[in-house]
Amino acid sequence: ISLNPLITTNTTEITITSNTRPVENASVETVCSCPCNKQPMKNLTSEEIVEKLNQLATELTIPRNTTSKYKRSKISAPDERESSLYISTFIVMIVTIPFALIIFLDLIPLIKWVFIKCM
Repeated sequence: ISLNPLITTNTTEITITSNTRPVENASVETVCSCPCNKQPMKNLTSEEIVEKLNQLATELTIPRNTTSKYKRSKISAPDERESSLYISTFIVMIVTIPFALIIFLDLIPLIKWVFIKCM
């Protein structure tokens, strides 16, 4: 078949033959991993339904402190910036120096009392 003088297409016919014969006494077994097909259906009472739901709830419940969300909430992200290091050092000094001065000023009379008492 020629569509265009520059474009031509060729068609080839292919014949496929196969020899088939019927299989006698063949049984087909379906593989189903669902346990519901193996058990007979029965109607459950409301108490049995509640019991089954409670059982499923306890089986599916995960303790909160084992989840990755909980673990991530307890770990702070590292901060490698120099500015954060300097700021945190400065804040620690601002908080600890007044307490250290108060304790030191209270220790001076205690040290004097110990030396006077020992002499």
